[in-house]
Amino acid sequence: MKFNYNDTNFDFKAGTVILAGAGPGCLKLTTLKVLQSIKIADVIIYDALVNPKLLKNCKKTAKIIFGGKTKNKKACSQKEINDWMITYAQKKAT
Repeated sequence: MKFNYNDTNFDFKAGTVILAGAGPGCLKLTTLKVLQSIKIADVIIYDALVNPKLLKNCKKTAKIIFGGKTKNKKACSQKEINDWMITYAQKKAT
C-alpha cells in the first residue's frame, strides 16, 4: 500500500482558516492532516472536546484560545469565535 503523505504537502497561504475536527478526544483518532495543521498554526481556537495532550503539538508562538461550550456553560459566543477567525485571518493575510 502506498501512502501519499509527507510534511511538505501542507502549503497554506497567509490568512488560511482551517476548521478541523479533533474526534471524540482520543489522540489515536486524530488525522495526520489535523496534527500537521496544529503544528504549523499561528492561532488555534479549540473546544472542550479537544484532548489537551493534542495541544502540546502546537508551536511555541501559537496563540491558543479556548472557545469551548458545554450544555450549560459557554466560554464565549459563536459570534466571538467567528470574529476571532476573521480577525486573525485578516492579520495574517495582510
